[in-house]
Amino acid sequence: VDLRNRRRDNAVHSPNTVLQNRARFDLRRRPGGSGLRIGNVWSNDDGFYRCRVDFKASPTKNSRIHLTVIVPPDSVRIVDETGEEKSSTIGPYILGQTLSLKC
Repeated sequence: VDLRNRRRDNAVHSPNTVLQNRARFDLRRRPGGSGLRIGNVWSNDDGFYRCRVDFKASPTKNSRIHLTVIVPPDSVRIVDETGEEKSSTIGPYILGQTLSLKC
């Protein structure tokens, strides 16, 4: 975001080809301050992000943060020790018998 010689409401946002214009730096004043907003997060958005702020009369400030994207599985398959897929009911099993299921 470039605020040089501009007011906050006229900030210039640089296009980002990596995030395909899904990201925007939110300049609104709110608790916690401004921040990067990423819409429709994808698994490949996982990684390090860097924020650089250049001040007119103070040293530049750099911050790094790692975004971890957790993707739930599409589906769950449960199979027994023979590799046979189970859906809702398993057994019967004899009391004391060993049961082995894999997800």
